[in-house]
Amino acid sequence: MARTGSQWSEIPPRYGPKSTIFDRFKVWAEEGHLQMAWAILLTEYDDLIGIDWEWQSADGCIVKAPLGKRGLMVRRKRPAATQQIEENQEPSATF
Repeated sequence: MARTGSQWSEIPPRYGPKSTIFDRFKVWAEEGHLQMAWAILLTEYDDLIGIDWEWQSADGCIVKAPLGKRGLMVRRKRPAATQQIEENQEPSATF
């Protein structure tokens, strides 16, 4: 996990096809099995070492949006009409 960031494609083949592993993960998440496992782990850790509930932290990641978008509400502005220069009003000679 530290090397790949836990990508589905990096799961060793001995665990089966990645599609099957993902399907089982979805079912376990939907049925609350992962929350139950987390609660058991927290209880065991609290019994052995003790959880310091005075101090908590969260970790996250902030990345730039693809293509520099700033959200759905930002719309692209239409380009302004090109102003014609007085001295260049004759059509060009190229066809």
